[in-house]
Amino acid sequence: MDQAKIRSRPGIDLPLWCGGDYAPPLMNIISAAKDHHRRDGIWLLSVRLAFACAGLIDERGLTGEGILVPFPSRGAAVRERGLDFTQILAAKTVGHLRRIGHRISGSSLLRHVRSVQDQSELSVSQRQGNLEGSLAAIPTSEQRWMIVIDDVVTTGASMREAVRALRSVGYAPVGLAAVAGTRLRI
Repeated sequence: MDQAKIRSRPGIDLPLWCGGDYAPPLMNIISAAKDHHRRDGIWLLSVRLAFACAGLIDERGLTGEGILVPFPSRGAAVRERGLDFTQILAAKTVGHLRRIGHRISGSSLLRHVRSVQDQSELSVSQRQGNLEGSLAAIPTSEQRWMIVIDDVVTTGASMREAVRALRSVGYAPVGLAAVAGTRLRI
């Protein structure tokens, strides 16, 4: 298994850690887990995500209690798949991190406030426009550090929107983590 990798994306001012490259075989495992209910695949992906989160926690010197905030699945995707993939992934990742001593929980602080298209066939600029203003954060009195998580980071549009929504209600995410990240072409 290769090491967790630090990535960067234009417009993101937080550290981004990925559990590997979005390429086979990891790409195939993500597809099998999301679209074909391969629970064993979800477990493996959560290990990858836990490596990325642990790298970020270590790099930032984070102590005390923390929160993993999953990027919310679209309602249509949940209905089509029959499961909320990012919620299950977050819960399993929290379990791995707790087993190695981190005081962490998962919290669904983000929600969609308008419909968005599936991102897979959109260009970089279309992805940004598709997601801009699409999320809202649920305000609470949370004072713990937080990491935004997702399964795959491509252009970073989802992560940028998540950070924008969280900051708009006063949260201060400390970093971002994903199971896999694409290599940006320049």
